[in-house]
Amino acid sequence: MKRNWVFPAACAVILALAALLTVLSERDEGTYISIHSIERTSGKSFPALSEISGGVRLYVNGERAPYDHASNTYFIPQESDTEEITGDISIEAEEGYTYFLFSREGVLKTDAIKNSIGYNVYGIRGGECVSSKIIFTALPIIRIHAEGEIASDEEYVSGRISVFEAKDGGVFVKTHSMGIRVRGNTSQRFPKKSYQIRLTDQAGEKFHAPFLSLRSDDDWILNPMYADDTKIREMLAYELWDKMNSSGMNANSSDMEHSEIFLEDNYHGLYALQERVDYKQVDGDKKADILYKIAANDMPTAEELIKCASREVCRAFEMQSDVFRGSAEDIWSPAADYMAVISGGEPSLGAETSYENAADFGLWAMLTQAHDCHFRNAG
Repeated sequence: MKRNWVFPAACAVILALAALLTVLSERDEGTYISIHSIERTSGKSFPALSEISGGVRLYVNGERAPYDHASNTYFIPQESDTEEITGDISIEAEEGYTYFLFSREGVLKTDAIKNSIGYNVYGIRGGECVSSKIIFTALPIIRIHAEGEIASDEEYVSGRISVFEAKDGGVFVKTHSMGIRVRGNTSQRFPKKSYQIRLTDQAGEKFHAPFLSLRSDDDWILNPMYADDTKIREMLAYELWDKMNSSGMNANSSDMEHSEIFLEDNYHGLYALQERVDYKQVDGDKKADILYKIAANDMPTAEELIKCASREVCRAFEMQSDVFRGSAEDIWSPAADYMAVISGGEPSLGAETSYENAADFGLWAMLTQAHDCHFRNAG
């Protein structure tokens, strides 16, 4: 998405097209200035100043605002139905500097959000000038801090996740400890990676928390939607399935929320924060119910599944519970019946097969052209 900046190369310019948004308040504890009021003027000019010598530091609720180092830009979520800049947004003030926030003349906050028009923060002290850009966005923002390189799909890297969300007239920040790893198979070759996140408490144990409109959980997906140029197809497909599904909660899809993602001080664009399809999602019991993940195109036969001795994996099928009370035969019998049916055969005597669910799924896959979901990526 193209971003439009209002950012001259030097402060030695006549800001004839700028609207002055004043930054006026008492310093909090002597080090911070809060943005709390807006005054619009036109034809503002400044005396000749030296080149910009650095950037400013912005905070939201005491947490450093999401920042892209390459473009010297802060991203701050805002509600898109009001012209007031909301939330506890503050500048770390340096001694002797006067700070200003500029936008194009006549540009309202709602216009800036809709058209991705940037603002500029200036700090001026005599002939010195520091400056950074600001983009106000209607989307939530997720910032990931990792204590090492995120390169493996097996090892989690410890770190922190911060979620910035504008709602109810303010900007709210949730920060939690977490581990993060690369996820996916074919998608690992894409330049924009998919990640799995597991929240932890201070002792390193699993920790459940809700984000945005999503459920409370410890296990999350950051989905880059790399193959979807529209960035809405996958979410629309899930919502369509929930309306087509005649099996109720036992066949729920994955819920997701669009978010802008930062890894450290690097903007990585639009992702979806996504719930995993797991026992919670399908209202299952890990001790009594069976849930598979089909993780590859390595399709087994019904006979192979019946003879499988592993309790965890049988070729493409991965069992999702490690506390299931039944035997290995109990684990793989439903999968064997499934493979028999999709291969044109008959399930075993007494097998419970939902042909209504199979018909729903087949129609959904044809309608959404989900060609990768006829076998692999189905649960």
